[in-house]
Amino acid sequence: MAASLFLRRATSRVLKGVLNPCKLSLTYSNRRYLLSQAYSCKEAWKKRLDDPVLHQIPLSEFAIQLRDQYEKEKNISAVDMEILANKLHEMDIDEVEFMEDLMIKFRKSPDANPVRDSIMYVVMRSYIEKNMADRLLPLMQARSTTGLFPDAISTSLLLDHFIEDKDFANAALVACELMLQEDLAHPTSRLLALYAAVHHLEQASLDDLAPEEIRDPPAGEEEDWVPVKYIRYPTYDDHFDIQSQQHLLGKTLVSLGRTVGVGGHGTLATSLQVAGSALHHKFGISLQLLSEVADSGDGAVVHDCLTFMEESLEKVQVRDPEKPEKEVGLLTVQDEMYKLLPTQEEKEAFQAQFQQLRQRLQDQGKVVEDKLSSLVAPLVLSELPQHEARDIEVQTENLQKWVQERQVLLQEQLHQLEKKQKVQEIETALKELRDKEEMLRFFELYDKVRLVQPKKLPAEKAVVEDEEDEEVLRAKRIKRRKYRHNV
Repeated sequence: MAASLFLRRATSRVLKGVLNPCKLSLTYSNRRYLLSQAYSCKEAWKKRLDDPVLHQIPLSEFAIQLRDQYEKEKNISAVDMEILANKLHEMDIDEVEFMEDLMIKFRKSPDANPVRDSIMYVVMRSYIEKNMADRLLPLMQARSTTGLFPDAISTSLLLDHFIEDKDFANAALVACELMLQEDLAHPTSRLLALYAAVHHLEQASLDDLAPEEIRDPPAGEEEDWVPVKYIRYPTYDDHFDIQSQQHLLGKTLVSLGRTVGVGGHGTLATSLQVAGSALHHKFGISLQLLSEVADSGDGAVVHDCLTFMEESLEKVQVRDPEKPEKEVGLLTVQDEMYKLLPTQEEKEAFQAQFQQLRQRLQDQGKVVEDKLSSLVAPLVLSELPQHEARDIEVQTENLQKWVQERQVLLQEQLHQLEKKQKVQEIETALKELRDKEEMLRFFELYDKVRLVQPKKLPAEKAVVEDEEDEEVLRAKRIKRRKYRHNV
């Protein structure tokens, strides 16, 4: 009873707490993933639900109160958001958008910084177990708004989920997010990202991945002109501004190839960078890599990467060097992207140099007749088990530590609430005393109040003078003239 009262006060301030049974229970899959079954730490994951805090708070009512609290105070505390995240397994499908809106509101709250991994991890796992993993992708891509910055282990679980479902397209998008954030240091997520990106490259068509052709709007089309204070010169950083799935995948393969090369897998590393640079339309880099392999003593490339490069060269859009420059006010990001395209002469030069290098590599026996996936799969399956034990240990420790931290935060929030309540009580008591003193001393100070004279005449008098009758003013002027005449 006492614990229930404590929890209500500490978590929602006005919770009246009517227990609401879970509408959906946790379900776990027995399918075999690339990661072992032990990686998910099911026992520790379920044990976190033993925290009494989570059993005293109904999800729907608590979520509504958090929404109302934000509308009133523009803040959601970190401990309240963590409790909400740990209750997402009770969420219905029609409540998802409401919960995501709360995540966005929490992102705008002062207590959202620094980002707590405990919230990110629980949100990611809850979505995966509710079979809503595909909804995590737009949340991750808009992380500056949603605040979803997943840690490496939860990202690995998401990648493993997509790979097991053979959804390599979504898995590759997760890999691209890791590349954009330059977050390929964790070995498990890096290996899974490599597996996903290569399989997506082999299964997808370059026609589906290719960027849209950059064209100027039709000449007769009407344009809406909007006045602005100053004109911004468009910029294209070739990283966060990338819109094409082909360019994103290519740049991801290049980043993964560089990390693989550190491990001594020279053929795979070079092949990934050649294919990735070609997909990213950095043909000069690809040709330089092929030239280095041809000049080396023991280098080699996979035949697939040459095929991808040839196809990318053939389908790349060419730039017209004679195209007139636009005025500054008419420039767009697409115009900056257009400047990066090769001209027809450059394209033909790239193709000729590529054919020469390919023939040279074939003559030297440095073209491996294998697919990229045939080199990636053994690497991933052999190295993943080496890193699982450490990740399992970290997860178990974190799940226990986060429960303890939540209890500490809960006590701190309760202390702050009690302190705020006492301050409000003192302010109310002081106001009552001031009102009572003013009432009791009113008649004592009445004579002094009457003796106080205003420093200047009220403004109404001037208005009255302006509104005096014209005949009265005329009589006053005549009277003044007679007085001056008599004098």
